[in-house]
Amino acid sequence: MNKNPFIFGKPVESDRFYNREEEIETSIGFIKSLQNFSVVGERRIGKTSFLKHLLSRKTLANYGIDPEQYIAVYCAIDSLYEIKKDILIMTIVEKIEKYIQVEVESADVFEKLRALIENLALNGKNLIIALDELEIIAPLLDDFSHWLRSIFQSGNVVAITASRTTVAKLSPDSAASLSSIFLAILLWDSSQENKQRI
Repeated sequence: MNKNPFIFGKPVESDRFYNREEEIETSIGFIKSLQNFSVVGERRIGKTSFLKHLLSRKTLANYGIDPEQYIAVYCAIDSLYEIKKDILIMTIVEKIEKYIQVEVESADVFEKLRALIENLALNGKNLIIALDELEIIAPLLDDFSHWLRSIFQSGNVVAITASRTTVAKLSPDSAASLSSIFLAILLWDSSQENKQRI
């Protein structure tokens, strides 16, 4: 008897990930066209496993994306030691710096991220920022949604969010500023035949 590869409560490792081919192909299309999108679905439906599999170097390469040209940064918001906007941005900055071995000298963490994105653009590289469990920072979105929008609309950035509801519903006050750049949505339900809406 084959050993069940799935462990309750933990994301499925990329090499044990199955199905979701249509969603993966759609997401790859968004990434190639540098289009931001959201993954929306209930808890325990596999959003984290999907993101990690999608952004693995192997998956990107298998779908014709050069992992050296697309820097993928995954951030599990529920793992932050404190839910603050500067801590979220610093986490993203540190992941980029570690990946490209470049450190930006600036006291302002927001300017550091902007400088890193500009550095990547000058070197012909794109950045994928995946924010998992976005609903956790919903109370903060009103404060810096305008700034996030400016970052996510950079010409070489793809932003992916994963949450139980859409960005517009997470923070209605910031919806006009932020949600309009996440018009592409992968929507899953918990039935055996998962639905997709673009």
